[in-house]
Amino acid sequence: MLGNKKKRKRDKNWISAETWSLINKRREINEKKGAARSQRLIEKLSVEYSLANREFRKKYTEGHENGL
Repeated sequence: MLGNKKKRKRDKNWISAETWSLINKRREINEKKGAARSQRLIEKLSVEYSLANREFRKKYTEGHENGL
């Protein structure tokens, strides 16, 4: 087998469904930001992304502190 093994979501059982939801939400916002043309929309999506990222990091670190 040549190349790297593709990692799949299901292989990462240590990540909860709620965390995957936050990851996907963040990913969607980032994709919208990349496709946006107007500067105003890009700025709005940047703020939205930073809030989603903050929420994700809070949840992620909370899980690590609890040993999950």
